[in-house]
Amino acid sequence: MKEYKIPRSLVHLTHKTMRDEIMEKFESVLLSEYSVGAHLAGEQLEKEFLKYIGHEYVTGVHSATMGMLIGLRACGVKKGDEVITVGNSDISTTAAIHSIGAVSVLCDIKLEDYTIDPSKVEALITDRTSAILPVDMYGHPADVKKLRLIANKFNLSIVQDAALALGGSDYDLPVGSYADIVVFSFAPLKPMGCLGNGGMVATSSPDLHQAVKLLTGYGHAGGFEGMKIGHQDHIDEGYNVPIDPFQAALVSVKLHKLDEWTKRRREIVDLYSKHLQGHDLHLPKFRADSDPTYRCYTVCVGDQSRILKALREEGVEAVLHYVPPVYKQSVYKDTSLSEANLPMTDKVTDSLLCLPVSPELSDEQVMDVIAIFNKIM
Repeated sequence: MKEYKIPRSLVHLTHKTMRDEIMEKFESVLLSEYSVGAHLAGEQLEKEFLKYIGHEYVTGVHSATMGMLIGLRACGVKKGDEVITVGNSDISTTAAIHSIGAVSVLCDIKLEDYTIDPSKVEALITDRTSAILPVDMYGHPADVKKLRLIANKFNLSIVQDAALALGGSDYDLPVGSYADIVVFSFAPLKPMGCLGNGGMVATSSPDLHQAVKLLTGYGHAGGFEGMKIGHQDHIDEGYNVPIDPFQAALVSVKLHKLDEWTKRRREIVDLYSKHLQGHDLHLPKFRADSDPTYRCYTVCVGDQSRILKALREEGVEAVLHYVPPVYKQSVYKDTSLSEANLPMTDKVTDSLLCLPVSPELSDEQVMDVIAIFNKIM
């Protein structure tokens, strides 16, 4: 594996500085009475996580992909229903929709911040539409407040993919506040990453929360009066997908650093936005009422392949997320998704370039990236 002078993640440095806290937490999981430590790790993280979101209930899940699938099911999305989403996201978005037998209907995006274009949503709604699934691409908040008005008008649910946006805010509220259900990811390289898979599903509806909890735990309702001791009752076909206790423990140790790291990511992006320059360069622009966090800093350039290769040769680990767009992936070549007409999505994915914003980066390292980028441009 190539070693980069400026990699996209330096999280191992943070883990080294927090080693004692992390190992103490891991030991509490590993050495507690069987199942107790595992149960408490997830439960503690859920309680702590409530401080960072605008909803009343949370459920730790195995991954954000499962969180979206469960969130859609909890909202009543079923086989044959249509879900409006974007085509520039990870395949987990469409895969979650298709895994319950629903159909993805792709909406184009805005050039300014690469998120779903609310002005194009209403034209896509049919009598089969049951939900909208906006994605906070690269940590940029989708305008879910506008989508909420559309959803209310047509009696639709909103399940928000905020996998990359933990720590961001919109209209002075935490990201996800306007959705029925919002899903966050703790996968590596996310704003609050663990070492494996992990996610969180949040809602303010007690009914949706109970549905999410049920589906996360096999669809098992527990015992009821009149049942024999030790018997079980499954009232739905659910999944065995609670958050892994070691991943929950790691995130719990790191969570109090979220505000600090979000602030640092924004400082890094501020340096990029002030100093990056070059012909045919597009920098993202954000609504005044949105405050992104950043999984990376995503710009658009005129010669994507050349500039990506040159940056990597100079030791900067720039990457492409997600290229080509999902509707051009081989798995969908014989489906209606391959016929999607999304000119803005094509424009962005053919030119985007993601620069590192790991909060461990120093100003000097960021300025090195800028100098290398500008020279190449």
